[in-house]
Amino acid sequence: MKKTIVFLFLLTMFSSVTVSAQSDQNYYESVKKSTFARYNDERLMPSYSEDSPYIRDHPDVDINVSKFFNTWKNSEVRTGHGGFAEQALFTPGDPINPPQKGACLKYIKAYNHGYLYSYEKTEPTRHDNEQVIFYVMKGFGKVAAGGKTADIKEGTGIFIPAGLEYSFANTTGVFLEVIILVEGIPSGFTPRKDMVVKSYYDSTPGYCCWGYITYGLFSREDGLAEPLSMAVVTIDNFGWGAPHYHVEGCEEIWCKIKGEENILIFGKSLLRQNIGEAWLTPQNGYVPHAVINNTESPMSWLYFANRHDKVK
Repeated sequence: MKKTIVFLFLLTMFSSVTVSAQSDQNYYESVKKSTFARYNDERLMPSYSEDSPYIRDHPDVDINVSKFFNTWKNSEVRTGHGGFAEQALFTPGDPINPPQKGACLKYIKAYNHGYLYSYEKTEPTRHDNEQVIFYVMKGFGKVAAGGKTADIKEGTGIFIPAGLEYSFANTTGVFLEVIILVEGIPSGFTPRKDMVVKSYYDSTPGYCCWGYITYGLFSREDGLAEPLSMAVVTIDNFGWGAPHYHVEGCEEIWCKIKGEENILIFGKSLLRQNIGEAWLTPQNGYVPHAVINNTESPMSWLYFANRHDKVK
């Protein structure tokens, strides 16, 4: 009698496991089909799916990501924008196969790091065919443009439209340290007539990609010619973002501006990133990337994206 009961119990358990496995498989197949139906592109399946080509090797398109990761410390110092000591982080080149480290910009004209030394001032400067964004990493100063002046400090972004004369002053005995982004303007574009000054501390935070807290600075609504946006992204202690990739037309840069050394998932590599180091996402759709805060303190990046890609 006992043997019969044990046998019936085992048979019931086996049948339950079989039904459960079949149910799981049916559920997986239904999710898979609905995913294909929704996106009509198997590369957009969730990255955690074993069947997703997103996590497989692609020897024909895999690239060396080292040319897309750079620091200004390796660049020659040049004088620009009225008197800033500037070093390039990224320069125009090939966004798929850069001829040299950092030469991968396609849409914007320059992405530089700059210093203005103690108590120095820049010469009044204007650019008729370019617009410039300055982001203050460290220091204090003033900016003047078009009859307006503003105090600036860490966290301040300054947008200078084309055709507007401007100048900067460092008002302290320490460096005024900035990131400088330059965009060209198309024929027929009408620039705004005044500068825009914002602090990311005044921005309402948004959230995306699991752990990214975003503080918007500039977009086309502010007068930019390109479909670009700039924000400060922070990650709390032991947080990280969802790995994902970008396709042709998305020019995205993350520059580390605050915090201890972090870990970066970049393609098939794990890299260490410190303040002053930046990376630009390759535009081939096969380079997953995400930043990880592996420390007990918050950290921040200056985020920039120029979206010429066609999002489905």
